[in-house]
Order: sequence, then C-alpha cells, then structure tokens
Amino acid sequence: MDSGLKRTLEQKVYAGERLTRDDGIVLFGTDELAWLGRLAHHRRTESYADRVTFAADRSIDAGEIAYGRAEDPAAHLVDAVLNLREDLRPPSVTLVKEDGAPAEALRTFAVARLLLDPAVHLTADYASHGPALVQLLLNYGADDLAGIPSGERDEEGTPEQRWRNADKRAVELDPGQELLELIWDAGLRPVERDASYGVVREYDAPAPLADRRAVPQKVWA
Repeated sequence: MDSGLKRTLEQKVYAGERLTRDDGIVLFGTDELAWLGRLAHHRRTESYADRVTFAADRSIDAGEIAYGRAEDPAAHLVDAVLNLREDLRPPSVTLVKEDGAPAEALRTFAVARLLLDPAVHLTADYASHGPALVQLLLNYGADDLAGIPSGERDEEGTPEQRWRNADKRAVELDPGQELLELIWDAGLRPVERDASYGVVREYDAPAPLADRRAVPQKVWA
C-alpha cells in the first residue's frame, strides 16, 4: 500500500467516516497487521472504551459471518459486513472461524470493525477461536465474546459459581476466573451481559500494566 493511500484511509478512520467496499478490500490486502490493528482498536475504543462484554449466548437478532473457507476471503468478508451494515437491524455481528491462520483472523476482525457502524458490537465466537486468539482479537476490534460456557449462579454469585456446570457444547473454561483474567490481561474491563446487552455485572478495571507485568503472564493455550 502506498503512503498516500495509507494516509487517506487513516484520515477517514480518525474522522469517523464510513468506509467503502473498495476501502475494505484494500485494508484486507495489507500485510501491515500492526497498523491495521491500531486503526481497528481506535474505532473499538471510541465506542466501547475499555469494556468487553461477554455472555454464554449470542445476542438476539445478531448477524453472523463464518470465515476461513471462501475462495476470495476479502470479497466474502467485505460484502457480508456491508450487507449487514445496510440492514441496520443487528445490534451485533458475530464472526465464526471455520479455518485459517491466526493472522487471517486478526485481519478479518480489524476490517470488520472498520467497516461496521460504531453502535454495532463485533462479537468473537469463543468456541471457534479459543482463548489465545480471542485475547488478541480484543485488540483487533472485537468488543464482545459469546459462545462461552454458562452456568447457574447461586446466591453468592461468584465467578466460580456462575460458570459451574458449563455447557459441554462450548469450549470449557476453568470456572469463570480464567475468562476474567484473560480480559484483564488484555488491559480491558469484563462486563457480563444478557442476550439483549443489558449489563448483568460490571467487574473492576484491569490493574495498571506495570502491575500486570510484575508477575509471570499466563499463556493462553
């Protein structure tokens, strides 16, 4: 990508302009994933600050795009996102990984975030991405997680109790606390939601970066 086009795209993103199909195709084709991630994270942070919502179930009326097997992945993603954008209805768009390398997932989420309108949540399907990739996606445009084990909450409502009796159809987590730590370690704040994006519980903000790095970082496998 030449420097002039790169500056033009940056200006459109930082000005909050809607990107076009051609913009999306160009962005998907770049190898500068760190730059692409910065743009997507800027858009994500403008709308949702440091909050990451999560739930066992996907939101009502959510749009869904599966990726990783299309012959033309750029056109497949961009056209699917723009169709949902014009639909004006879905409160969120869930991306489900069918195949592909982690770099493709990062590129896919970043471009989707840049094309979607700010009010639309970008949801990472936990079951198809797994914890290590999900944590990276939180810095590439994703602001919501779904497809996470659910459990019955008892009177105390602790994370461990909330995630007890995990749904075997989803990826199993160590009871609740691991999910919270995954989000905190990404420098973000966990917010449990219901299927309509109502807040169930908002957790503390993450510890300062220096404090988080003072102890060995967990490897999310």
